[in-house]
Amino acid sequence: MSDRIQEIAERANVPEAFVRQLVAPGALPGEDRELGSFRVVRRARLLWSWTAAGLSVETVLALINKGALSLAFLDAPVMALPERLDRSYEQLAAEHGVPMSFVLALHQSLGFAPPEPSDRAGEDDATMLEVAGLFGAAGVGDDATLRLLAVYADSLRRIAKAEADYYESNIERRLRANGLDERQLIELGTQLGDRVIGLLERVLLMVYRRHREHLWTEHAINHVEQALESSGLQTRVPQPPAICFVDLTGYTRLTEERGDEAAAQVAGRLVALVNDISRRRGGRPVRWLGTAGCSTSASPGQP
Repeated sequence: MSDRIQEIAERANVPEAFVRQLVAPGALPGEDRELGSFRVVRRARLLWSWTAAGLSVETVLALINKGALSLAFLDAPVMALPERLDRSYEQLAAEHGVPMSFVLALHQSLGFAPPEPSDRAGEDDATMLEVAGLFGAAGVGDDATLRLLAVYADSLRRIAKAEADYYESNIERRLRANGLDERQLIELGTQLGDRVIGLLERVLLMVYRRHREHLWTEHAINHVEQALESSGLQTRVPQPPAICFVDLTGYTRLTEERGDEAAAQVAGRLVALVNDISRRRGGRPVRWLGTAGCSTSASPGQP
């Protein structure tokens, strides 16, 4: 039993004493053969995060026993996370020839708490260090790689947040108003997630690949133009792009009069409109800050 508890603690990255506390009241199965399942690891990780948020294990169990709460979503395939390796972060860093400080900085750039050197590393950590190693071998500095990973993390966090907001506003709020309780909402959300999350991940990858193809095509064109100029066959005349700034005025008043959801819909339509106009004029959106945005166009005189 003690070996299995230690294994669960390492795989979930939670204290061993906490796993023992979960077994006593029945939050985790007491049978040794059941302690090795992925479901148990996910439950231990979830209850640890809920405890850190101020929810006691006893309170959560009381809600489950009353039928007011369900942990069914833990069994959903989409909840699966990369498995833990059989070595610590310190050992993984040594294996890849990087200092532990870089591993800590990598987690910080992703927006996660830095791990302890003795914590069990994950498969995803090994992959990221492999990527960083390839960039390093190409002569890229660590700071530049960390900045790139920070962009990935921020963009993906915003995508995940948008998904959660979309589900809550368009599905969960309506179902709750129709009388569904929290247990039913969780179970229905789990069923929908099983069907749609895998498709959404495929959509994200396909959209990324489309944008990547477009941008790398532009990059290749720059190489051709540079080669023509270097060979003396054609001189490239640099032409700065036109820059457009747009801001949605009266947003605060709109929010007060029609509510957050209506105001957010107006802001979303503005973003779609600016994106469409800039693309049709050979440009692209550059940055959005709240209700203000910046986009470029290939030429100031382009219709």
